[in-house]
Amino acid sequence: MRRLLTVCALFACGLAGALPAQSAAAADRELGVQLALIAGDASMLVDPATPPQRRVALSARIRSSLGSLGMTARRAAEAEGRANPDLAAGIRALRALFAAGDFAAFLRQAGRLAATYAPDVSYFEPLAVTPARLEAGRSIYRQYCLGCHEGPRSGGIAPDLFHMARTVPRKEFLARLLGGIYGDRTTGLANPFSDEELASLAAYFLNGDAAAAGK
Repeated sequence: MRRLLTVCALFACGLAGALPAQSAAAADRELGVQLALIAGDASMLVDPATPPQRRVALSARIRSSLGSLGMTARRAAEAEGRANPDLAAGIRALRALFAAGDFAAFLRQAGRLAATYAPDVSYFEPLAVTPARLEAGRSIYRQYCLGCHEGPRSGGIAPDLFHMARTVPRKEFLARLLGGIYGDRTTGLANPFSDEELASLAAYFLNGDAAAAGK
């Protein structure tokens, strides 16, 4: 738990100015993940089957993400060594659509940006499912994830990760793993795991026995 809690999502806390320079690959991944998560949340927001309480939470989360998206884009541009006026204009349009409450158009714009700046998930595709990865994924899940996603603290808010793995588009699900605990400014935590650990989690959620995790 100490390991998880000490990795704070600094971009969500407004402390990005204190961060060291990122490599171009890391900055591109951060941007791609954030856009993928905004698009995924927008898809749930416009889904008529999404409960009202969930819509409120999604709106708050999208609003928080939009607040830091420009900063994430600037860091990606700085890492690349060049400005990206098209991306800046796209983000402005995204914010305007959200502010206007035009969520259908917002979803379309978010989808375009997410497709254009998709994060590199080649490490996870194809995903090799091995006994070692399944066991590692089960261990990580039990130690770091189960308490919130299945325990009394979930309150029905923390999603069922097994269900998500099997129903959310694969690239979006991988982006959610890469993004860490994607909450709001008070609950967001950056991803504390290596790509190999995330591959083990993905293998477990997609192919492991959910009953072994306490279901």
